[in-house]
Amino acid sequence: MVFSFEQAFCVIGDLELFSAKDEMIFSTVQALVPSYLLALPLSIIRQKALQDANFLTFICQQLSQKLYQSSLRHSQSPYSSEFKLRRYLFFKTQQEGVSFQLEKRDSLAAMLGISTRQLNRALAHLVSIKAIKLKSKSITVLDEELLSQLNDLA
Repeated sequence: MVFSFEQAFCVIGDLELFSAKDEMIFSTVQALVPSYLLALPLSIIRQKALQDANFLTFICQQLSQKLYQSSLRHSQSPYSSEFKLRRYLFFKTQQEGVSFQLEKRDSLAAMLGISTRQLNRALAHLVSIKAIKLKSKSITVLDEELLSQLNDLA
């Protein structure tokens, strides 16, 4: 399940910050675009920053935003595979422009919470209505307006 899509200057590891020391949290992070990461030891953060109101406010805002986005995603789970694919492609277009490489279909389908078969049908439909052009793993968005019409699929 995708927990969140993040933009520049976001925090990862915020859940680990507040977990009990003997409790393990397993997370998987996948960068969809080239990224720079700044890693700080959790022990230093706990020592120095947990007494800072500005830091705690910032972390709470980050967690709140992720919780809100995650809640939206869960509430939209009954939506069609095409809706989920359009939303993903629209996000990718905003990040990378109208032409980009598609991930492996099995991975993408799992990330969207649909089967590979459903993904292939949704891709074929978007090609048939000329919203996208698909050649091997390359996607070109032909009609961003059509792609962004998510209300019609709800």
